Amino acid sequence: MQSAIALEALVSAAFILIGGKVADVIGRKRAYKIGLVFFGLYNLLNGCLILKSSFLPRFLGVFMVIAGLPFLVFLLPVGNTLSPFAVAPAAMGEGLLLVWLLAKGVNAQKWTEQASRA
Repeated sequence: MQSAIALEALVSAAFILIGGKVADVIGRKRAYKIGLVFFGLYNLLNGCLILKSSFLPRFLGVFMVIAGLPFLVFLLPVGNTLSPFAVAPAAMGEGLLLVWLLAKGVNAQKWTEQASRA
C-alpha cells in the first residue's frame, strides 16, 4: 500500500513539473485552457463508461457527459472564457456523481458477479 502511495506522489510530482514547464513555454492561460479541455474529455469519457456499465445509474452517465461539454468550448477559436451558465451543468454532474458515490456507492452484487466471471 505504501508503495502505491509513493508511486502516486511521484507521478503527481512529475505531472506538476511537466505542467509547469509547459506553462512556461506556451503561457499559463493557454496551458490552463488545455488542462480544461482534457478535464472535459475526461468527463465525457467517464460519462460514456458510466452509461455502458451496470454499476451506476444511467442518469449519472448522462449528467457526466453534459458536464464534459462546456469545457470543450476552448477548442473553438472564439472560446476564451467559461460562462457561469456553462459551468453550472458541469458542477451539477460532478456533484451528483460525488453524492451518489458517497451515499449509495456502486452496485456491489453486480460488481462481484462480474469479477467472478472474469
